[in-house]
Amino acid sequence: MELIHAAGITQALLLAMYFFHRRKEPGNLAEASLLLVVAFTIAMGYLYGSGLILNWPHLSRLGFTLMSLIGPFFWMSLKQRQGRKINWKDLVWFAVPIGITIYLIPFHLSSTGHKLEYLRQDLVQIHFDCIVILYFSLVNNLVSMTGGIWQLYREDKSSLEENPGTAASIGTRLYYSLPVILLITTAVLSSLDPNLLNSGLFSAVGSLIVLGRSYVVLYNRESSGAGHAMFPPAQRYRKSLLSDDLVEAKGREIEIFLEDESPYLEPDFQLSDLAKRLDLSSVQTSQILNRYFHCGFVPLIQKKRVEHARRLLQSRDSSFTILDIAMESGFNSKSAFNAAFRRIVGQSPSEFRKQPGNLAS
Repeated sequence: MELIHAAGITQALLLAMYFFHRRKEPGNLAEASLLLVVAFTIAMGYLYGSGLILNWPHLSRLGFTLMSLIGPFFWMSLKQRQGRKINWKDLVWFAVPIGITIYLIPFHLSSTGHKLEYLRQDLVQIHFDCIVILYFSLVNNLVSMTGGIWQLYREDKSSLEENPGTAASIGTRLYYSLPVILLITTAVLSSLDPNLLNSGLFSAVGSLIVLGRSYVVLYNRESSGAGHAMFPPAQRYRKSLLSDDLVEAKGREIEIFLEDESPYLEPDFQLSDLAKRLDLSSVQTSQILNRYFHCGFVPLIQKKRVEHARRLLQSRDSSFTILDIAMESGFNSKSAFNAAFRRIVGQSPSEFRKQPGNLAS
């Protein structure tokens, strides 16, 4: 058990440093914060499970607040990765952590002797208020994480509709579904024996979540190179032997091609089509896109399609439906269009159309 805790803490801290190093990318700062919370939660769980918490009574019950932050930070990270802004409604997820912190203030201000006596009792039989706190945290985490997974499903569905023949990776599915499955399992087991809530079970779950997260990072790195921790975007494909001059020349060629011929308006326009136009392989073309545009093929094409759709929404009257605009802009469906438009613009096509100055407003 000590080895699992140590592995979870170590990987959480290393991954936190990885995401913090790339904190300018959407969602990475929230991801780093989440991993730090997970690391300290695992550490607190180990102290309780081993009984070592009696040596540091001033740290007791801090794990309750830390644990309750996992879901909210998970939600924020996912939302930021989708390019959506954090608003006041998202702060509702922090109501439970704030409430727990306020409730525990008298305990944190109590004497060391009082804390030690409380801990000795708690290690024998968990107090009722601890059970209530733990289940509030569990419900809050479950709801926020499930909401995040739903947003991910919509994102994946949009990408798949724009790229026929592709499928979400197993690693991506596990990355977001496994935490919820583990939390639900923990809730069932804890309902049978509430003392499990205080035995380090949650810290073990946290360790498994971190190990799963580590697997996904490695999987993405091997499959696409997008997750390489040692190279910033401009240097990531240095070993591909593509010179800076070639990247610059081909990057400009792509810009002119997209601007003059608008191939992205064809729904079946693929990376292989662009590679054929450049007389390069798909791998080389993908590397040029990442080095020159600092993004992959799908985000670039979706951005171009949304820009075209914005112009149409500003110039076409209401006789042209949202579906008409979507199809003319290269999207396969209205749902894919709505998801991409909201992610890039920050509002739905209907909301954008109603703005003053647009023809259909």
